[in-house]
Amino acid sequence: MPVCRLLVLLFILSVFGQKEAFAVSGQSLSDSTEVVLPLDSMAFQELVISGKKTPMMLKGDTLVFDVSCFFVPEGSKLRTLLERIPGIEVTTDGRIMAQGKEVVRIKLNGRDFFEEGKEMALNTLPADILCEVRLYQEYSDEEEYTGVHRNEGEQVLDVYTYADRSRGWFIDAVAAGGSRKRYQANATVSGFSSRMQGILSCSADNQPAAFGIGESYLDKLSAETNVNEVVRQNYNGILNFFKGPWEVNATAFLNQGETRSKAESTTEYYWKPSQVYAQAQDEKETDTETANFSLDWTYTGNEFAWRTKTYLNRSKYRYKQYSLSETRERYLETVNGVPMDRERALNSNMYMNDGNLDGTGGGITTSLNKSWGEKGSNWDLSAGAYYTRHNEDSYSHADIYYSHADAMSRQVLESHMVKKNLRGFVKGILTWVPCDPLKLQLAYGADGQYDDVDKQVSDLSYVFLDLMIPDGNLPVDSLDKQAHLLTWIHNVRALVQYSVGNWVLTGGVTLEPQRLLLHYVKGNKGIDSVQASCAVLPELTLAYKKQESWGVNLRYLGRRKQPDLTGMLPIWDCTDPLHRYVGNASLRPETNHVLSATFFCFNPDVQRQLNVAANVVANQQTISQQTSFDAEKGAYTVMPVNVDGNWNASCFLDFTTSFRNARRWNLDWKSTVSSASERALQEAYAGQRESLG
Repeated sequence: MPVCRLLVLLFILSVFGQKEAFAVSGQSLSDSTEVVLPLDSMAFQELVISGKKTPMMLKGDTLVFDVSCFFVPEGSKLRTLLERIPGIEVTTDGRIMAQGKEVVRIKLNGRDFFEEGKEMALNTLPADILCEVRLYQEYSDEEEYTGVHRNEGEQVLDVYTYADRSRGWFIDAVAAGGSRKRYQANATVSGFSSRMQGILSCSADNQPAAFGIGESYLDKLSAETNVNEVVRQNYNGILNFFKGPWEVNATAFLNQGETRSKAESTTEYYWKPSQVYAQAQDEKETDTETANFSLDWTYTGNEFAWRTKTYLNRSKYRYKQYSLSETRERYLETVNGVPMDRERALNSNMYMNDGNLDGTGGGITTSLNKSWGEKGSNWDLSAGAYYTRHNEDSYSHADIYYSHADAMSRQVLESHMVKKNLRGFVKGILTWVPCDPLKLQLAYGADGQYDDVDKQVSDLSYVFLDLMIPDGNLPVDSLDKQAHLLTWIHNVRALVQYSVGNWVLTGGVTLEPQRLLLHYVKGNKGIDSVQASCAVLPELTLAYKKQESWGVNLRYLGRRKQPDLTGMLPIWDCTDPLHRYVGNASLRPETNHVLSATFFCFNPDVQRQLNVAANVVANQQTISQQTSFDAEKGAYTVMPVNVDGNWNASCFLDFTTSFRNARRWNLDWKSTVSSASERALQEAYAGQRESLG
């Protein structure tokens, strides 16, 4: 049984200045002091009131950072500011991590402004117009409206602007040029008023990327060099209108990019009877165009709320790839009693592939919530529909040589594939509050999904060792694919929530019957497969919070994961002759048992916070990819299977503090420990795998 363990430690020591200042009045959480001088007071020639601002404070469930306490260079953006705030980390790929969780979206002045544009907010929002950064957990619309929090909230950053700097228009432009016709340009226009806030950003560059990677494993040493030539253009716009109970948010993104990459790698294997090494060369060209548009509107009244979200997206992806790899062996051969160094090729692979992918998608969701009574009883109705379509035209050519079998295989094919997905759902929730400490909730939902694939393969010239039949062609069931999968899931849930003092206990059970209908064509014959099952999924949450100093949360939740059409389709896919895939029609849904515990502690006197999170996930009927490898042919075969016994566990610790006698210094400590057991990943694999970093 393979076991994986990982330990990651991050230690950061930073320094920031605590500025002496005094706010006469303010609108933000950190500027809450107000001073009123009587009219008959004596006149002062000069009045100076000084005090130290608090960089970080806790208000309810919200952690508030005073931006003025963190120095950033003039002209800095939000990314630079967040990198200086204790407990917040911005990764190189634009992800924001806080308290062990990824920030899913960024708000502006309490509104969903950067809901789908975190990267845009990081790189375009000026830091000098911001006064506060708030960090808190936000729950789904359903949980916010009903007041019953079943799941862990999503991490949200809410940035607030100064009142005198959130009116008018701001323009920011940067341009740079270099040798070899290198360029980089960015322009941002921001507008703010009492009823509107918006940002328009345009950028273009052709900055190259070159890097080398060297890794050492238990049985091999690998080295890789990669050079990328990239040309990008991005056009992004966000507009947010609000008046009274109405709020409208529109977002549009248009991204274009071209990439030319070349990679070379060498892998040398240890602990072999002879010395074996592999060399590979890859060249790839891509051309990508993506466009996204979303429009959301919300009405929030005293007892009634309505929210609707719509989106459209379109993508085009063109690619061309050339790959040449060879595995060679150095060995000793005795000739006339004299050992001689020899070298031979075990196998060699040449693979060319080019194609076009075209995707279109859209969807709409709407929800209504009505509350009544003084104790907060309410009902919530929601519905949605989504549609996606993908077209792919591809051409591939592969030549593969196997020395052990002294054979050569060749594959040349053209294919056209259309994949469609249609999904819809309806859901109703009734929450009744008979008395202050007690909430009762009943919910019913129905979810239907239709997946369809139609793949046609032509111009086939194929000879493969273990798949060859008397006429020398590939079996019929490895060519065209015509199949669809219809999934129906019903959801019936009953919950009880009881609150007493600082304690909140929530418990319930979900009954989830489902039906899967698979139809596919194999050998010119239509085949139908039906699966029906029913799951009982309990859940329990216990939470305690002591004012604004510390809190603990324990949660257990049962969940299910459905197999997709690709995983259930028992048709061979040999598009890549080295990585063959076949589905499993008897694949069952996966059940996950999730147990989590979180602890949070905050001390405002020394600006100290501690976050500890532990998670354990035990899986039943895990959908795992079983991989077998043919050493003679150098080919992998992958098939999804259900296995039991898989689990994973992790623990995260985040500790930040200042020092009583050195308040300008700040310590930030992060560590992660994880362990996992994974079965049915690869045949003939035994032992344990551990890593420490």
